[in-house]
This record gives sequence, C-alpha cells and structure tokens, in this order.
Amino acid sequence: MAFATAVAVICLSVGAVLIQRENALYVNSQRLAVASDLHRVANEMKEKLFGMELVAERLATIASGPNGISQAAVAQIADQLISHHPDILSVAIAPGLRVTHVSPLKGNERVMGIEYWQLPNQFAGISRAVRDNAPVFVGPIKLVQGGRGYILRYPVFLPGRYGNTGKLWGVISIVLDENGLIRNQKTIGDGLIFHTTMALREIRPDGVPRHNLYGDPAIYAANPVTEHVTAVGGHWQIAAIPASGWSQHSPKSVWLAAAVLLVTTLLVTAILMIRHYAVRSHETFNVLSHAIESLDEAFLLFDRDNRLLMANKRVEEYYRVPSGKLKPGLNYDAIAEYGIIKKPETAEEAAPSTEDSETPPDKKVAPDGVEQTADGRWLKMSDAATPEGYTVSIRSDISVQKTAQLAAEAATRQQSEFLSTVSHELRTPLTAIAGRAAFLAKAGNLPASKKLMAAVGKDDLDTEEVRQLATAQIEAISSQGQKIINASELLLGLVNDLLDWAKAEGSELKVVPEVLNATDVATAIVDEMKHQAQSKGLSLICMAAPARVMADPARLRQVLYNLVGNAIKFTKSGTITVTVRNKGTRVIVGVEDTGVGIAQENLDLIFERFKQVDGSDTRTHGGFGLGLTIA
Repeated sequence: MAFATAVAVICLSVGAVLIQRENALYVNSQRLAVASDLHRVANEMKEKLFGMELVAERLATIASGPNGISQAAVAQIADQLISHHPDILSVAIAPGLRVTHVSPLKGNERVMGIEYWQLPNQFAGISRAVRDNAPVFVGPIKLVQGGRGYILRYPVFLPGRYGNTGKLWGVISIVLDENGLIRNQKTIGDGLIFHTTMALREIRPDGVPRHNLYGDPAIYAANPVTEHVTAVGGHWQIAAIPASGWSQHSPKSVWLAAAVLLVTTLLVTAILMIRHYAVRSHETFNVLSHAIESLDEAFLLFDRDNRLLMANKRVEEYYRVPSGKLKPGLNYDAIAEYGIIKKPETAEEAAPSTEDSETPPDKKVAPDGVEQTADGRWLKMSDAATPEGYTVSIRSDISVQKTAQLAAEAATRQQSEFLSTVSHELRTPLTAIAGRAAFLAKAGNLPASKKLMAAVGKDDLDTEEVRQLATAQIEAISSQGQKIINASELLLGLVNDLLDWAKAEGSELKVVPEVLNATDVATAIVDEMKHQAQSKGLSLICMAAPARVMADPARLRQVLYNLVGNAIKFTKSGTITVTVRNKGTRVIVGVEDTGVGIAQENLDLIFERFKQVDGSDTRTHGGFGLGLTIA
C-alpha cells in the first residue's frame, strides 16, 4: 500500500509540475502573442504618425511660401495621405490660426473659417505646439465636424534672421478618427484567438506619464506588455493585455490534469491489483509451504530437469542433510548422498555401465520401493509426475511397519525353525518308544525268548539253564521297558516345557509365592541332577548360604532346573556351580559353568522364544530352546 501511495504521490507531483510548466508556457505564449500584436500595432501607429507629420511638414513648407497653396493642392496631398490611412478625417491649414483650407471638404464644411483661439478645448494643444516649437499629438477631443478624434498640430514659423525661428505663420492640423489610432485586434496565441485591449499614454522627458490618449489607464496596473514609441516630437508608451485578462491556466491543463489523474489511477490500480495477486500468491505459497511443512512425510518437488524446487524439514531429518545445505537446484543424488546406506560394490557393480541413471546404483533400495537411510530409518518412496512435467516425491517413514514386518518375518523363521526342532525332538523319543514297544509286542522274537523256548523244548530239561534264561529274558524285557520309560520322561519333559511356555505366553501361568529356603531348593536340584552331570564327566556343586525368600517353590525349582540343565547340556568338561547368596534385602541365585558360553552378538537373543544359536536339525544339543525363555 505504501508503494502505491508513493507512486500516486510521484505521479501527481510530476503531473503538477507538468501542469505548472504548461501553465507557465501558456502564460508566456500569451505574452509573446500580445507582444507580437503590440509590436505590430506600434509599428502601424508610428508609420501613421510619421506619415501625418511628413504631410504636415510638406504642407507647411508650401503654404508658408510666397505663393501660398491652393485648395486643389491641399486636396491632392490630403487624398494621398487618406488613401494610405483611411482613418484620417481631414487635413486643415490655418494661417494666423484661422482655417482657410480643409480637405476633404465634404463632411468638414463646419471647419472652414474656424478661429482656433475661439475653441478652448483645441487651443491648448495649439499653444503647446507653438510653445514647444514642435508637433503635438493631442486627443481624443470633441471635433467641430462632430465626433471625437485625435489631432496632429504642426506649428509653422516664418524664417527669422540669422537662422532663428521667426514669426508664427499658422498651424497645420491633421485629424485622425478616434478609433483609427489603435484598433482592437484578434490575437492568435497557443492555438486560441482572443481580443487584445490596449492603452496609450504620453511620457514626459523625465519619464513621468503626461496624460492618457487611448484606452483604460488601469491596463498599466494589470501587468501589461508595453512598448515605447517615439513620434511627432513626443514619447509614447503603449500597453496591451488580453481583453479577458491574463489567464493563468492553459486550456490544455484540464486535459493534462485529466490525463495525469487517469494515468495515476491506472498505475495505482495496476499496482494494487499486482499487489493483491502477489499477496494472494504469497499467501497461497505460505499455505502450501505450511501444509508441506505440516506433513509427517518428507516432501520434495523437482522441476523438468530434476532440480529441487521445494522441500520440507522432514527431508533434512530423514536424509541427515546439514542445516542450510538443502537449497533449490540440488538433484536427488546430492540429497541422497547425505543419508542413504551404501552397499559395498561387487565386481559387477564396479564395472562401468553404458546406461545413464539418475538413481545411484549403490542406494539400498528394496524392490518394493523402500530405501533405508544410514540411521536405520526405512522410507517408502512415492513419485508422481505433474501435467507440467514436474516430479512430486513423497518419502514416508515406515520404520515401525518395516521393523514389525522384519520382526514378523524373523518370528516366522524362528517359529519354522522351532517347529522343525519340535518335530525332531518329539520324533526322537517317540521313535524310541515305538521301537521298544514293538520289541515288547513281539517278545517271542527276542533272542532271550528264543533261547528260553529252545531250552524248555529239550527232552532233558535243565532247570538251572531255564532259570538263567528266564532271568535273562526278564532283564531284556525290563531293559526295553526302562528305555521306554526314559524316552517317555524325555517326551513328557518336552511337552511340559511347551505347556509351560504356552501358559506364560497366554498369561495363564499361575504363581503362588510362599516363604521358603532357597538353599533347600538349590541343594535338591543339585542332588537330583548330579547323576546326569557325572554321566558327562562334569562336577556339579552347590555353594549356598542360608536364604529365605518369598517365591513359588515349583517355579523356582523349574527355573533352576532349566538353568542347570542348560549348563549340563552345553558344558563338555569342567564344573557347574550353583550359588545362593544374600545381597541386602535380595537373594541372588546363580548358575556358573565352564561351557562354550554365548557369543556377544547373541546375548540379546537368549530370552527370545524359539531362538537357538543353532536351529538346524543337525545341531549338537537337543531341546526346544525354551529353557531360558521359560526361566
């Protein structure tokens, strides 16, 4: 708005200057036009007065001669003068101040015989001419023949002695019509025609105005154009102004002002419209920018040359672009270099390619349009082209979904491995049970049974031999039964582990705590599993201090059983130590072994379900891998 106001002020100021200049030029053109007209009128007046003085001098020379002058001669000279200046009314000769000749006679009959000393209004001018011995131009005065006019009085003196002026002979009078001295003219100035008003006054030698001869004396106070004229022995000042006065405003100023207002209005309107659309465009851009910034996704807009036009802060966050580096003009490659994981080049990838590609070949981009950044973030890539050829790119953070997907896939793999393990682990005791049961179902096929039946079938029955063979058969059957029992117990343990894990997963595992001696539980477990440890050549010892705790005895026993069982399973030689010690208000129960241990990278996996370092069917150690999970 301030800019529009400034433009309006500038336009109006320039317009005001132009109008002032136009008015000044117009006033100057008026004065030049009036001065030109005044100069023409002054020249005409000088020419007229000079002609009148010249005729008067000629008549004076002839009339004052010894032969005098005839009426015809006067008429001839007067006609010549009147033919050049039709405004001259008459030419009169008055020797001794009495009119004896007048021309033209017609219309001037009353002038003949006039004695000037009898006309006070005319005698003053004659007296001045005689006194100054110079022509005098007086008027306007009332004429004897009627009307008003101007009279040139030319005194005539006879020659005196020694070159001096002699006696007054008479006076030559030439009468000029009142309207013939100066005629109101139409002056052309600046394309306009206007009337000029003039005034004429006589100036004394000292510069003081003597009297006004023509026009309104007030003209001299109206800043007129003036010109000085010297004629018939006097000094004259002629002044002129336009009849309607000086106009201070050019007729064009109205149109110029209208043009200035129109141009100013158009400019201000254009500026306001441009500003309006600029503000709307800026507001639209701000709304778009804020909308883009409010997106939870990274937004990028590329031009036809795949140069960046716009991007929000998410791009800096996702791609770890340093502050101030994300600027328009970057291509996607330059942005991706900051935060995309780069895979090691293979020999095939390192080979030069004949195809141009704007997407770096070392970007970690999944086939489903997902890329992973250096900080482990997973981004979903969505690109779309606009009708103008621009490219809109959206990068959505799907790290949670991707992590869940990977976890689900890992869990599926673990579950598959676990099911394979379960199948293998259950099949092993079941195979043993089924095989031993098959032997028992056909006990007659046992070698001991066949021997016994052969001994019984002999004619000479040996009682001692039969007894020994019967005992061997019983031991063989008992051995098969014991193996079935062992396999059943193993199978039952596996099934119990599955059931306990299922209860724990379903939050159905009940814990009934009570006050008990943790040392007793640890000692019982060691005594119970010592034979199993010794069968592997291991030493199982218990170092327990008296410690009473609030716990579920069955679950505490189960936890210790699983921990000690794992230790026996994964220890080839050495010692397994079960410790119970007090630490403030808490009791620490520990199981230490000299086995293979767990690699650093697998420590985070020891309590996960279905998880074993070796999940194959050919792994060294059996079990479901739920021992620590249940614990």
